Amino acid sequence: MRGRTILSRILNVGSLVLFSLLLIGIVSGCKKENDTSSKGALVFNLREIPDSEVAWPEPPLPRALKFPGKVRKAVIEIEGNEYGIFLSPHPRNNICLFPKDRPMDYPWWEGAQQLNSMHVIGETYYSFTTNSTGDKLFVHPYEGELGTFEVGAGGRDTHEVTITGSLLSKDTAVAIGGELKNGWPKSAQSCQVPEGNYLPGYMSISLSTLNKEISDDGQSESLSTLSIRISNINHSDGKSNDMNRPRIYGIKIRKDKPFVLDFSNEPEVVFASPTKGQRVKPDDELLVKAVLTDPKLDIVIGILQGKHREVITNPEGKKSRKESVGPIHPKVVILRADGEKVAEGVMPFG
Repeated sequence: MRGRTILSRILNVGSLVLFSLLLIGIVSGCKKENDTSSKGALVFNLREIPDSEVAWPEPPLPRALKFPGKVRKAVIEIEGNEYGIFLSPHPRNNICLFPKDRPMDYPWWEGAQQLNSMHVIGETYYSFTTNSTGDKLFVHPYEGELGTFEVGAGGRDTHEVTITGSLLSKDTAVAIGGELKNGWPKSAQSCQVPEGNYLPGYMSISLSTLNKEISDDGQSESLSTLSIRISNINHSDGKSNDMNRPRIYGIKIRKDKPFVLDFSNEPEVVFASPTKGQRVKPDDELLVKAVLTDPKLDIVIGILQGKHREVITNPEGKKSRKESVGPIHPKVVILRADGEKVAEGVMPFG
């Protein structure tokens, strides 16, 4: 009887040990599945560093490092190039990727310092994730399709049209334009970006026209450039800086169909102020805020700026140059219902 009892206890202990090992294996397996998959990714160690090691050669400090909290650091190598990475607990700008020998060339286009952003290194797009404990960095090469994003003149008579900036989707952010220079993409007419549905980040578009004139007094050559700054809309009717308004990801990038931004959609004016139906008393001031938008693409026109350069050559071959630069502000007229003019003036874009 005692032998059976001892044997039963041994069997029970053995079962408990076996059960514990199985449980540990299951828990470990679950933990591994919950971590970001490293399949096909380059894996690098991240280490937590004290504030004294968050060294930056000169101001300004990247936004990713302005948020207090634990900062992790890694040195990675991609396609033969070394990069440094800082990860911070900043809720939006939590990554700073920079060439190890040129830290001030870190990408700073809108969205570049989000962990889910994608960056071109060599000829490949790469994205970044971390595991659940935050001590591993996974660098994923993009294996999906690319599509063409380009800017056009929409039938307007132009000499050159270029764009620079970024696109934002629900899942990522990408730079648009040419290769990076000092952390910002060079202007270009078109570029290849991952397939997806996007809205504009912060973009700058330039449309140039070239004119030449010859007369008895000599000849002149002039270049006029219109710069348009755009971003996604953050206003709604009667509400300024409405962060709860639904987003429209109308820039659809597909492999087999280039997307052309040419300002051919009908624009729409949105009044962020006053609110609809707002009443004012006599002699009270009424604040009017109007923004020009492309509602189909979730675009707001931020700034218009003109630049004009002219070179005049007289019959003797002597050249003189003229240049003018300045913002372009629309003139706004406010009328009563019966057509009586109440006020007029300049209203800057924004």
